[in-house]
Amino acid sequence: MTERVVIVGGGHAGGQAAIWLRQYGFEGEIDLVCGENWHPYQRPPLSKQVLDGSMKPKRCLFRPVDFYSDKDITVRLATRVTEVDASGKNVSLDSGESLGWDHLILATGSKLIHLPVPGTDLRGVFYLRQMDDSLAIGQASAEATSAVIVGGGYIGLEIASSLRSRGLDVTVVELAPRLLQRAVPPMVSELIQSLHEANGVKFHLGARVTSILGKTVVAGLELDDGTPIEADMVVIGIGVQPEVSLAQSIGAEVLGGIVVDPSCRTSLEGVFAIGDCTVFDHRVFGENVHLESVQHAVGQAKVVAQVLTGTPAAYDEVPWFWSDQHGKKLQIAGLMGKDDNLVVRGQTGIGDFSAFAMRDDIVQAVYAMGRPKDYLAGRQLIAAQQPVSARALSDTAVDLKALAANPS
Repeated sequence: MTERVVIVGGGHAGGQAAIWLRQYGFEGEIDLVCGENWHPYQRPPLSKQVLDGSMKPKRCLFRPVDFYSDKDITVRLATRVTEVDASGKNVSLDSGESLGWDHLILATGSKLIHLPVPGTDLRGVFYLRQMDDSLAIGQASAEATSAVIVGGGYIGLEIASSLRSRGLDVTVVELAPRLLQRAVPPMVSELIQSLHEANGVKFHLGARVTSILGKTVVAGLELDDGTPIEADMVVIGIGVQPEVSLAQSIGAEVLGGIVVDPSCRTSLEGVFAIGDCTVFDHRVFGENVHLESVQHAVGQAKVVAQVLTGTPAAYDEVPWFWSDQHGKKLQIAGLMGKDDNLVVRGQTGIGDFSAFAMRDDIVQAVYAMGRPKDYLAGRQLIAAQQPVSARALSDTAVDLKALAANPS
């Protein structure tokens, strides 16, 4: 009897899982259920090259559209799963169809956090999550002269960079007292803010939006201190949450995300989960780790494809991330704890720095911009989990490549 794998979600995790399954020799049926009208595509360009107009959507596709039919992968576009019968191994679709499955992969990703203020339904107010969102923002920016970005995280800052490159007057409003507060140490926040300010971006930090202004079309917004900010468009990027509703409906274990073991199995037989919707135990960073990154989604997709084709595999990669802003690349690996110490390497400046988070003389994270060699060495040191001298890390005369090869 032919096996069938049903993959719920056509983002990085789901799309790559389908591709990896065929590459690892899975010969059964593969059904990829995508909520969008697009075949699986790269997400990072949405806030950068697609938004600024330098990349066409077709270039973002993982594979040409014909690839899926050539590989006997059934892609169901603009389709959603409405119900899962875990015991009967069946999924119901909003198209009225139902699919039996031997293995179910939940790649449901994350859902937007919406700004709870009046005016978010005005024309000219946007969120960025999917390809169509990016195209709509890009089209609006071609006719606008000013924009306000609500949210000073990675997405908000990348959008700010892209809109500045199109000549718009850009203001960022962030509720926290500094940028990227949950993701980077204060030194990195300050340098990133300086980079944006040098490129003309204005900031309101520690500020709350109380309303979006306008009648039918956005005219700006108002802050909690009464400050109005005029704008032709507003883009909201205040974060996401793991999409776990489907997993919860069938009784899978959920602790802030869908709990998976190192092989991406959930608590239910035959059900796997991968990507942004998951939490897992990491050999370095502890229990219930949640990540939102391309690397993580692709890595878990590869693991589940290996497992389903008979190769034992476990996900334990060191997390790594990147963000492109104003022509500079911020590179990060690892996760910094609240009690870790930050060791800065050499002199720092706008667009040129590296720093290492350390705990008990062991590197936990690295932050670098303009210093790719420091970043690569940091990744090796995190993976090694061997003691290293903070003095050596900070000394630019020390060869980090050699230090990473022999940290002790």
